[in-house]
Amino acid sequence: MHKASGKLLTPGGGYVENDRTLLAAALREVCEETGLRPDDLCLTPQLLGKALDIDVHDIDANSAKGEPAHQHYDFRYVFYLMPDRAPVLEL
Repeated sequence: MHKASGKLLTPGGGYVENDRTLLAAALREVCEETGLRPDDLCLTPQLLGKALDIDVHDIDANSAKGEPAHQHYDFRYVFYLMPDRAPVLEL
């Protein structure tokens, strides 16, 4: 549950830190956001690590953060929970 909006959202990310690929960043972020471990997840056979969706949208300037207006790129990937390692999940 998103703290600010109260909506149930898919795990989000921040940005690519020291990750070698966008997929590695997505895996790191989903684990950070959910508490899952990388071994709890596997890639979808249909996509094999390709992004499911890429969304580009404008972000307004934020003077409080010192950020100018810019575009934000969201790369969405699909992972499955490993059936033999799936933890008990709570919303």
